[in-house]
Amino acid sequence: IANFPYIKPDEIVVLYSPKKRSALNEEQNILEKFNVDKKEYFLLTMGNRWAKNNYRAVMAFDSIFTKFPDINKKVLILGVTNEKVYKSIKNRNMFIFRNYVSENELEMLYKYSYAFIYPTLNEGFGYPPIEAMKYGTLVAAAAITSVSEICGDAALYFNPYSVEEMEDRILDLVYETDFDKRSEKAIERYKLVSEKQ
Repeated sequence: IANFPYIKPDEIVVLYSPKKRSALNEEQNILEKFNVDKKEYFLLTMGNRWAKNNYRAVMAFDSIFTKFPDINKKVLILGVTNEKVYKSIKNRNMFIFRNYVSENELEMLYKYSYAFIYPTLNEGFGYPPIEAMKYGTLVAAAAITSVSEICGDAALYFNPYSVEEMEDRILDLVYETDFDKRSEKAIERYKLVSEKQ
């Protein structure tokens, strides 16, 4: 608009990144393979990329497990190529670190997770949270760049630089009183974004 003042803002159409094709192929032993139970784990992805900010999320979870030992949902972090980065964790038994997984495994892990946490510091579009929403999975994400545009009011948001704020949003998810309503909202948001894609 600044460079082409003769173009009216309402004439501009924003096109979303294309929809990812998914070929979900159910495997009975997927949860056993990752040592998790259905809807009893939080999921984080891209654990080896600093820009995805998983270290702060792990610190938030670790603090929660220390303060609230009755919370028994585990945290599965994918894409971790060096576990030593997380050596200061106090509640190590609550975390499962895995390397990269196949597209099909990732789809199933989105589907069966209790909630997807996306603490990214930099994002181009926001595929991971919307892919999780496809299955009605609850999402808490960083309130930066395109994430809030893509997730709309179907996600809970936090400052990705604040471990304390992440803790608060994670606890909001743990103690969610209307899981089904929030899950339906996630599916509706996925459909809306999918249509734009």
